[in-house]
Amino acid sequence: AQAIAITGSFHHVTAGAAASVTTATLPAGVTGPVVITLLFDDANVTINDTAAGGANTIDIGAAFTGSAQDTMTLLRDTTNSRWVEVARSVN
Repeated sequence: AQAIAITGSFHHVTAGAAASVTTATLPAGVTGPVVITLLFDDANVTINDTAAGGANTIDIGAAFTGSAQDTMTLLRDTTNSRWVEVARSVN
């Protein structure tokens, strides 16, 4: 797994030099409730569902592999220290 750094509300997500990237967690990044949008630049990034819980896990219902121009919007649930899917767009 490769970390996706959360530094603001919008992120381009790409595997870059790696053949593929799979992650099941996102760091908190900033303090307080946060909504982020991930814009996928290629089909080499998979976000795994980890609804079972744990700090910085991602609750999206099922794994999602984005392709170019797909988006996923997540809300930081500060009560449970996890990310929850708000929306996605497959373009």
